[in-house]
Amino acid sequence: MMKTVMSNEKVAFTGHRSIPFATINVLRQRISDCVENLYLSGKTEYLCGMALGFDLLCAEVVLSLKKRFPDIRLICVLPYRAQSEMWNAMQRARHSLILDKADEVIVLSEEYFHGCFLRRNDYMLKICSTVVAYYDGKLQGGTYYTFKKARENRLRLINLYSS
Repeated sequence: MMKTVMSNEKVAFTGHRSIPFATINVLRQRISDCVENLYLSGKTEYLCGMALGFDLLCAEVVLSLKKRFPDIRLICVLPYRAQSEMWNAMQRARHSLILDKADEVIVLSEEYFHGCFLRRNDYMLKICSTVVAYYDGKLQGGTYYTFKKARENRLRLINLYSS
């Protein structure tokens, strides 16, 4: 496939932590199709906040696409260094594996502080042109905040959520 040469604008992911188990494979395919289309339009850099759920699923998809698109880049943006410290062992191992395979890891704070997750989301919104979301429309939480801010900033929004 031929990639359209355009300026490299970054893509950020935002989405809910909870994804119904029965929909994970369908969602994974939607993410893959979406990222492939964005890549073919010239977008090679993908920002991931590394939260459980949608974020980690997106990171894994980007890494899996490296086989076909070697110049695709995963940039992990951690709100604070020990983000996964309270997760279970399997979740921490998954997080660590993704960080090890990422092209770049940006740590915004050494320590946790109230508001660090929103700061991470604001950082990603400031440097991206497109947001791929998994947003259910509820007016609360970090995904709502990020989706709303992306809309206010007139960023391109792609919502992969379907009820």
